[in-house]
Amino acid sequence: MKVSEFQYTNPHLTEMVFMENPNFVMNKEKIEITENILSNIKKIEGNHAVISVSLVLGDLDDFENDQPFALKCTVGAEFEWSEKIQNGGKIDVLLEKNAQALLIGYLRPIVANITNVSKFPVYNLPFINLNE
Repeated sequence: MKVSEFQYTNPHLTEMVFMENPNFVMNKEKIEITENILSNIKKIEGNHAVISVSLVLGDLDDFENDQPFALKCTVGAEFEWSEKIQNGGKIDVLLEKNAQALLIGYLRPIVANITNVSKFPVYNLPFINLNE
């Protein structure tokens, strides 16, 4: 096994907001809710970047809709890479696709745990195509 030349350190939760919609009436087993993924990539000196990925479910500002809850969860980590990757021109793809996919993997259990302790069914974040 060879260790990758693209690494990350200490992925961690930086923001968590959950609000139940007091007007929502549960009338079906499956919850349909809008999803939005936001990311922030900040390259810092050398071969480092700080990346955060946020998942927003529902609308934090509007409970007049038919969403059961609103949730915003953000995780972040610092990434570093070798000179070989830097000089090979692959770093942008690694930061925009691979790093975000990795951080989304950290979001999944957080979202599942938070929704599991709510009165709604557990929300399992599906796989996301970051190429679109």
